[in-house]
Amino acid sequence: MVDTVILLGDVVDFYQISVFEKMPRPDIRDELEEARKFLRELRHRFKDKEIIYVEGNHEKRLISYILENARELYPLLEDIFEVKYGLNELNIKYVKAPFKIGKLNFIHGHEIGGRVQDLVN
Repeated sequence: MVDTVILLGDVVDFYQISVFEKMPRPDIRDELEEARKFLRELRHRFKDKEIIYVEGNHEKRLISYILENARELYPLLEDIFEVKYGLNELNIKYVKAPFKIGKLNFIHGHEIGGRVQDLVN
């Protein structure tokens, strides 16, 4: 039985603002719409269950891009994912840092910078 659904980041790629070579599609609006559809369907399937969405490095691409290209807009990003995805309406909790449930740690992985050995020791 499922009590909690946890998304460990990278639900959206922000492909167009990544540093990698890219094709013209998908654009950011397409990616956001696909993520919204996915999250709505997830909520539909798990109506009364807790859903936690952990910020990953791909979600952080948007923040990094704004900081590098339009730093003045940074204050607008505080709740960008909650607003653009409709997380509050879907009752999905957005978490920006690793957390624990009981003795189990939940982490996207980009926070440790390749130091996986530190986690297992």
